[in-house]
Amino acid sequence: MKFKEGTVDWSEMKKAISYAVDVPESQLIFDFIGNNGNNKAYGNVRDKQSNKKYKVNIDWVENQGWKPASVQVVK
Repeated sequence: MKFKEGTVDWSEMKKAISYAVDVPESQLIFDFIGNNGNNKAYGNVRDKQSNKKYKVNIDWVENQGWKPASVQVVK
């Protein structure tokens, strides 16, 4: 698992986060994506249009990829 822009993992994590908040990737600002434990990650993102901020937890599911685990709206 690689937490580095330009890697397949990074791209898949961004897709899972985008899916979780139901906002297109192009409309999100990804403030941070990082490790959150074994086979877990989280991302802090902002919606460019609504200015809503989210913390999204994602889990790695073997043979399936990154899946959203929880979404929290941050104030």
